[in-house]
Amino acid sequence: MIAGSIGTQGISFVSNLLLAWLLSPVAFGLMATVKVVIQGLRMFSDVGIGPSIVQHKRGEEPAFLNTAWTIQAIRGVGLWLGTCVLAMPAAQFYGQPELAYLLPVCGLTAVVAGLNSPALFSLNRRLDLRTLTLMNLGVQFVATVAMTILAWLTGSVWALVGGWFVTALATLVMSHTVVKQHRVWFAWDRAAAHDLFKFGRWIFLSTMVTFLAGQLDRLMLPRLLPEESAAATFGVYALSYSMVLMLTGIASELSGRVMHPVLAEHARRDPAAMEGKVLRARRLILTLAAFAVVSVVMGAPVLFGHLYPDAYGPAAWMAQLLALPVWFSILQISADRAALVMGDSRALAISNIAKLAMTCAAAVGGYMIAGVGGFIGGMALGTLAGHIVIQSSLARHGIGIVRQDVGFTAVAVGVGALGGLVPRAATGAWNDAPPLVWLLGAAVPVLGGLGVWALLRVRSELWRR
Repeated sequence: MIAGSIGTQGISFVSNLLLAWLLSPVAFGLMATVKVVIQGLRMFSDVGIGPSIVQHKRGEEPAFLNTAWTIQAIRGVGLWLGTCVLAMPAAQFYGQPELAYLLPVCGLTAVVAGLNSPALFSLNRRLDLRTLTLMNLGVQFVATVAMTILAWLTGSVWALVGGWFVTALATLVMSHTVVKQHRVWFAWDRAAAHDLFKFGRWIFLSTMVTFLAGQLDRLMLPRLLPEESAAATFGVYALSYSMVLMLTGIASELSGRVMHPVLAEHARRDPAAMEGKVLRARRLILTLAAFAVVSVVMGAPVLFGHLYPDAYGPAAWMAQLLALPVWFSILQISADRAALVMGDSRALAISNIAKLAMTCAAAVGGYMIAGVGGFIGGMALGTLAGHIVIQSSLARHGIGIVRQDVGFTAVAVGVGALGGLVPRAATGAWNDAPPLVWLLGAAVPVLGGLGVWALLRVRSELWRR
């Protein structure tokens, strides 16, 4: 599972690097806006079909699966119609006329996705993560090859659009052919539909808040940027954020699929020992995360300043700043599973609301003061506000994580700031990437020392187990 996640992030990294040499930042900016609008529609119409199939006692019955598939197909058409309705307003709101036709075209992928076999969810139900991971890797590889060829031929945003369609079609075909399961068709079982909608109404409320809390920056920033440069600047921002976001993807896998079930088992067997179990599990995750975050801070100028085209140069300092809100996200990701295990799902909802409210105020205020850099600082404050809610929730259950958070934050932020600032201060390159010799000269000792520290801590934790 973890290897699959790393493989997925690796393919994404190579794909972004290749496409950056073939496409302009404007193409990435336009597609990032399309993605966030369509993702918003998906989240706001989520009725929890996947989780329902995974947890429902009838999740393997043909009548239940056929009904779920029918609802999913109808929703796919509804999503496409939604993109058609929002196309013109979105184009006017963001000042990007291309959205008027990109949104309806890309929205057709929702119709395709609506026809995916429920077998994809059944794999999760059966915990067949190997098949699911291999399918995802295969689809991503095919889409990357297709996008690269299309980018070389067209040099336009349509290469990314084509990649979306290849992803959707490949997933559709594989979902109906790779997994052995009965063939689904349109049907309506009233009892199954009732259970699906009853379960899904709570999913809808949860995903709505989660989407706004997690995607607010990508909704707000294109609107705040000057219209003449919004698409290009947002494209650079989106590319840098996609790199940093790889860290939270791996942390989510560790916390959701490893830490969560382990803590749930301990909660059933020995609730009194939960604090020690949570702290020990987080020590392992946060040690690896601290090394990864510092690696991004020190590697971003090398990557965007010396491997990417010059147009993507500002992504270096953006990625360095984005490491701060991402670090706070990792702190929360490694702790909120414990709140769920303790039965405090309410804390997660309040956390997202706190993050949403603080990000709205702080990010806009930060942008007015210091531009994109201030905006990212506001994001960090919003993410921290959400995590404080989780800290308080766990404290009520007798699980104290504040001291651990402060200790690891001191290491990650302190070492990251030192490693990131020294090359810039020594060369005076505050806006551009410092010379490669300075970057490597700082990275080798800092990452070497931190890597030894992380290795010893991980070894100690594993040995203790």
